[in-house]
Amino acid sequence: MAVDDSMIQDNVLLMKKRRVGSLTAEGVALMRAGEAGKPADERICYDPLAKFFIRPELIKKFLSLPKDELERKRVEVDQVLPGHRNSILTRVRYFDDFMQGKIADGMSQFVLLGAGYDSRPYRLEGIGEAKVFEIDLEETQATKKSIIQKAFGKLPSHVSYLPLDITAADLYSSLVKSGFDGSKPTLFIMEGLLCYLPPEIVRQLLCSIGQNAAPGSSVLFDTIPQSLIDGTNPSPVAERLRQHVMSMDEPFLFGIRDGEEERYLTDLGFSNARAVTDREYMNKLFSGKTPEKQTTGLLVFCSAEVPNERSGTGSGKE
Repeated sequence: MAVDDSMIQDNVLLMKKRRVGSLTAEGVALMRAGEAGKPADERICYDPLAKFFIRPELIKKFLSLPKDELERKRVEVDQVLPGHRNSILTRVRYFDDFMQGKIADGMSQFVLLGAGYDSRPYRLEGIGEAKVFEIDLEETQATKKSIIQKAFGKLPSHVSYLPLDITAADLYSSLVKSGFDGSKPTLFIMEGLLCYLPPEIVRQLLCSIGQNAAPGSSVLFDTIPQSLIDGTNPSPVAERLRQHVMSMDEPFLFGIRDGEEERYLTDLGFSNARAVTDREYMNKLFSGKTPEKQTTGLLVFCSAEVPNERSGTGSGKE
């Protein structure tokens, strides 16, 4: 789909009844949009559609600021939570690369849980040939659909939207009713989601995928250390981040003990579990290319596969 930059001026949604989660999604979109304007060899990720998910009045406010004022504000934020913005952008890049790799391998079905303002279904190469299911709360999803319609003139045929509370609904029955093919290997993406859910809900969700998804399916999500949640993490940034999300009435609820991410997934019955920190992936992306880019080291990107032979549900204990 071609994107006309002038369309951004037509996005007049005021979003009067916004959830905190939508505000968080917009904040991440703002980070992605800022990164998209950087030179290719300097940016961490590239999302040319991110600007469509930012309120026009907010864009106008930022455009009216002198460049030195914008830089001052950026520095102020980075001083409070040093490396946090880069960690979030590294997560975007990791998920981009992972999903793009699955498309290249021939995977043709994707489920985005807590899809928020994820733009991958509209910008990744080859995604138009796949089937994508976006799941989110009704209000957030309605806002996103309005934005997509304004940006592209219509909703894309390869994307199905399911207004669903995954903490209370039967995920698989809802997917099947919406045309989901349970026999196809599928990638289930949960970006910036699980840390806001109770641990028992996370276990139930992952176990449901492990029990029902076709062999060869995969899960992809990010997590944080349990120590960040209980306040025992020695990093000053961890405590500031914990206090920040609590002040927004969106406290972190789920984390995994540091270094035990792969075991957690294996205990749930998954195979080929892998955990990569934001710092590890950042170093891979920019090794020898630019001055070191700081991250918090608090985000871990986790993936695993549904095995051909299921060994049981696993305890899911941390």
